[in-house]
Amino acid sequence: MLFRSVERGDLEAIHLPANTWDYAMLNEVLEHVPDDRQALKEVHRILKPSGILFVFSPNRLFPFESHCVRLRRSDRRVPLWAPFIPYIPLRFGGFFFHYGARNYWQKELADMAKASGFSIIKKSFVWSTFEGISGRQPRLIRSGKHLLRFISDKLEKLPVIKQFGVSQVLVCRK
Repeated sequence: MLFRSVERGDLEAIHLPANTWDYAMLNEVLEHVPDDRQALKEVHRILKPSGILFVFSPNRLFPFESHCVRLRRSDRRVPLWAPFIPYIPLRFGGFFFHYGARNYWQKELADMAKASGFSIIKKSFVWSTFEGISGRQPRLIRSGKHLLRFISDKLEKLPVIKQFGVSQVLVCRK
């Protein structure tokens, strides 16, 4: 069989035999798993030798927190447009915020993949697409999304600037 259907389940304890999958993709999911390191080890286990893992995950260099962050005392949501929340060290930020998910420094995610047995084939970044999936985009963003997407496409290609994309992408080999 050349193609298998998408599977869903517990990433920390995948109920599949070892060495059976050619590819796996974790698309903005690793940051939500209770034990991200165990999840990567499980994906490594089920991939065939030379299997490929694609990881899309939040980038801490992106100056806005794209997941829900709440103030600890009031449980009020921090607006998504509040800048530099990801830059606050977690030990310090934990006194003030409850984070809805993790986000990763680029070296941190790569080191975690390597510690799980993967070699990194490619690192890249993805910038915001402004498609408004949530339906809660401000009118200014909605009306300017084509221009914003054009600008985002150009910035995504600039060597230093591209590192500030909303997500980082790793292509890894077992």
